[in-house]
Amino acid sequence: MSKTLIEQVSSVLRPFQYLCTSLLLDGIHQAVIINQDGLFATQQQLHFCQRYQWTALGNELTVIELPLEQGNITVAMLTADDANIPEMVEVSALNGIQLLLVPFDIQEPCEVDYSLLSRATENRICIAAATREKSFASDVPTENTNDNIYGKNKVKAQKSTGLIINLTTDSALLTQWRARQFTGYVNQALVKLQYGKITKAVVHPIAACNKR
Repeated sequence: MSKTLIEQVSSVLRPFQYLCTSLLLDGIHQAVIINQDGLFATQQQLHFCQRYQWTALGNELTVIELPLEQGNITVAMLTADDANIPEMVEVSALNGIQLLLVPFDIQEPCEVDYSLLSRATENRICIAAATREKSFASDVPTENTNDNIYGKNKVKAQKSTGLIINLTTDSALLTQWRARQFTGYVNQALVKLQYGKITKAVVHPIAACNKR
């Protein structure tokens, strides 16, 4: 099925169009990039994950030079729970990547609310992370349910998806396209949450720091 998917996707892609997802290839769970010619790049899952405990693990991060119309961009891919490991994202940044691609299956809202956002700002890299939308129960009740047996223990469902994290091209403290009161955040990332069938956002890989 994975090979059939690659063939179907590549047949409709145009030059400089890419699809990044995770697939099962030859019994191994890995992230892939597909282009008009088929399978362009792969990245094997690197760390043990209970959900994919059956897969063999890789031991090397693949750094990819992705051709675009205006030049190449340096990217890497992390799947399963690899992107939740701060040191793994730091290794990616140390290898000079500008954009981290994360096809994953979200398990907790904090993965997008805090973890990925922190990894992007700490390492000065852009991140594009995609997952199926999931709903998680919030610990905060929807309303005051004191003495209400019907409303007792009600919780608010919180929907979580992937996101695109962009870096400001301006090295100043404030976001470049709108004036705002300084809040104490330096190099605050620009976030667009995954929404609907298609989510579009511009990223500035040139703003990523090369830590090599």
